[in-house]
Amino acid sequence: MKRTLIYVVAAFCTVTTAAQENNYTAIQEIKGTINHIKVLSKMNVMVESGTENSVSISRTGGKNDIKSPICKVNGTTLELNNTSEEIQNVNVMITLAEPVHIKSVYTAENSNLMINPKGEELICDNLQINAKPNSNIKLQGEWIVMNTFDITAEENSNIMIEILDGESASKVNIVAEKGANILVKRGELGEMTKVYADIANSSGVKIPGKEFKTVEKSTYYYDMKEDVGVDTVITTTTVENTSKDADKKSDKSEKPVHYPNVKSVKLGWNLSYLSGSNNPKSLKDIFNTGNTDLSLAGGTRWGFTFIIPINFSQHFSLNTGIGMEFNWFSFEKKVSAYRNTSNGTYALAILNTAGIYSDLQEYQANLYANYFTVPLVFQWQSGKKIAINLGIIGGLKYFSSFKTCFEAEDVEINAKFSDYNNINPLKADAVLGFTYSDFGINFRYALTPLFKSGREEIVYPFSVGICWGI
Repeated sequence: MKRTLIYVVAAFCTVTTAAQENNYTAIQEIKGTINHIKVLSKMNVMVESGTENSVSISRTGGKNDIKSPICKVNGTTLELNNTSEEIQNVNVMITLAEPVHIKSVYTAENSNLMINPKGEELICDNLQINAKPNSNIKLQGEWIVMNTFDITAEENSNIMIEILDGESASKVNIVAEKGANILVKRGELGEMTKVYADIANSSGVKIPGKEFKTVEKSTYYYDMKEDVGVDTVITTTTVENTSKDADKKSDKSEKPVHYPNVKSVKLGWNLSYLSGSNNPKSLKDIFNTGNTDLSLAGGTRWGFTFIIPINFSQHFSLNTGIGMEFNWFSFEKKVSAYRNTSNGTYALAILNTAGIYSDLQEYQANLYANYFTVPLVFQWQSGKKIAINLGIIGGLKYFSSFKTCFEAEDVEINAKFSDYNNINPLKADAVLGFTYSDFGINFRYALTPLFKSGREEIVYPFSVGICWGI
């Protein structure tokens, strides 16, 4: 492979030497803007930038007896064709006025083309390169591809690009037939660029930062993002297909890796129905009120989280970050708060509906608790959209209150206890979620009691809800 590339360089040097040893005769003038170059017959062509468009033609080792036109301008396409087959070793020197905008390059069999823009950058919205069998193309300078990039090297052809800036390229198509070589000395493609590669047996493709494999046994090239020369960059690695039906595969494209979360930070939210609680009985007969069952009947939980994903592999990641959560609980029975005047603490208990409480209408008791939250949720993703989340969401309480609302003798009464502080300051919830394209459902169960130990009954809330992001 290295020997083949040396021959390619030698072919380009031959073109340069011929330009120096022969007296070129300017026989044609190029008018208009040139965006496409087609070499349609065997010849050596060099293109460089200058102050005006011109073309000069000569022969190597023979009489300069070229009489028929070599160059033809068709719109913005410059076509070079030697119709006299008996005239061999034709060298063409083309100068294009700056700025140069090349969009496509084509070389016929056994031809050589070198484009040297003298150090200027060539910005291309779309760039197409097509080298027919046994032809050679060398692009010097820095080529900046913005959108699509199509490069085809047919059998035993060689394409060499000195610097390729493909950070903004959206799609790259690479075809390398048997014995062909595509070499990019410096530069890279963007991480999110879609690359489709069809690389035949015994061909080589090297673009820094990308690795290309074929279905069959093949040689490919791969290197880190470094500025290194041709002699030191090339290392060969043999890749063998392990699939038994490799010859039946039609799609040989090498697509970029997509991780579960491509953004460094994203926003997630959730809305849940607090469907109930698991509460082993304790602290019975608080204030001698009888049954003190503080089972939760329902409520809502919603919150948002700034998520920072940590990717471990293509399918596995850890979602963490920081967020806020707002909870509203209701109770199955009529619950009220009682204040201990001796120490100022509260306790919740079931109302004794006899006596003064017998005529209460539309009684409601609500408990509110807000938290700062930190998720530690592992995500496993299958394909591009379906994911399973499993982990823990920790919380630090920053606000809690208890409120009752009822009617007594047609009078609406509201009582709010903003200093109610019997809720645990720290909590942890186990979470299991299923998402599709970031939208999904999750189930949460409290691993820590809702209330402080020794203050209220032991209550473990659980909920089901919808979510986005986590």
